Amino acid sequence: MKYILKSIQTSASILVEYEHGLLRMLEFEDTTMIQVSWFMKHCPAEEANLIAFCKAVKFRMSNTQTDLSFLAFWNAFAHKVDKKKQVEKLWSALTDVEKQAVFACIPSYHRFVKIMNQNSAYPGTWLRNRMWENEYVVK
Repeated sequence: MKYILKSIQTSASILVEYEHGLLRMLEFEDTTMIQVSWFMKHCPAEEANLIAFCKAVKFRMSNTQTDLSFLAFWNAFAHKVDKKKQVEKLWSALTDVEKQAVFACIPSYHRFVKIMNQNSAYPGTWLRNRMWENEYVVK
């Protein structure tokens, strides 16, 4: 199972993969060498300990999308009005961590747009402006 961990205190994101309950892979984004070193020492080797770890060190954890293809993004994004080939180029320039963050954000973005009665951005605009990094909270 893959998870994306986002630090509440910094912009650090870590893609963590467990296989058969054991740590298999780590991928870091927006992290310093000090943060990487710290995480390597403290990351739980067993998947069962991940939730407690995230609570203790103030990381937000979300399950990840297993299919990171452009088609999966295109199908998940409700507003399919744009030049598809150009959007595909933007998608292919993203890292796997960024793609995971996109998939994690799409549902809350769509809820926000619907509740706030706003027009949805074109997929290319959404990717180009890194709109998945925004918080979509309705108060």
